[in-house]
Amino acid sequence: PSKIQSETFVLQSRTLILSAIKDLDYRLSFYIAGRARTTDVYPQKLLNIQLIKFDSLNFYRDLITFQPVNRNAFELTYKVGTKEIQKKFAYNQPVSIGNMAFSIKYPGEISRKSTFIFKFNIPEDFVGRVRGGLRTSEIVRNSNIISLQETDYNPQFAADILNAIMKEYLNYDKNQKTQSATQMINFIDAQLETLSNEVKGSEKSIEKFKQNTKMMDVASASDLQMGKIKEMETHRSLAKIQLIAIDQLR
Repeated sequence: PSKIQSETFVLQSRTLILSAIKDLDYRLSFYIAGRARTTDVYPQKLLNIQLIKFDSLNFYRDLITFQPVNRNAFELTYKVGTKEIQKKFAYNQPVSIGNMAFSIKYPGEISRKSTFIFKFNIPEDFVGRVRGGLRTSEIVRNSNIISLQETDYNPQFAADILNAIMKEYLNYDKNQKTQSATQMINFIDAQLETLSNEVKGSEKSIEKFKQNTKMMDVASASDLQMGKIKEMETHRSLAKIQLIAIDQLR
């Protein structure tokens, strides 16, 4: 596959998209109920909700409707199976729904007719939404330049997730280059160590072979012969001196 195809695969991969989603404030989604439809108000947080107990594998995934009652209490409406539940709770007190617990802080003076809807999320809940709106293409054939586009009913979410994808892609690219450089250095070091061991082994083998066959290299042999010649010349000089002394004695 071409480089563009490889990079496109990375950009659309589940791993990279999950990392990008985690860069966003994904834990809670808020909606406003209208006459025609329910509108996603990302990135607004209509309520200050604090998680007390949350299991990402087992939590309440459906929509929860909030309505203020007075300064001290509010009402939540949610479904358990096919049954609709309506309960009143106090602000700043734990609210338990299913296997999870949270609290809601007093939001200030708001109309009692206000209706807010919220739901809890995990990053995996957004993967389909992001991948469904993500488009990648090469700007001009053989240009090696990729164009990215994200389409979503919430333009702010589309912009934020696209920026997050690019951020995570740059991190991925940097990590890959660092890893490649590290692997190359480790490979070179390993090759150097192997070659060093082989050279040392070869030196020992050659030395042992020389000893066994009584071989000697040219340089060593020359030095040895020169030493012997110098020694013989010294003995010769001494012998001449002795002859002169004998002649004088006679």
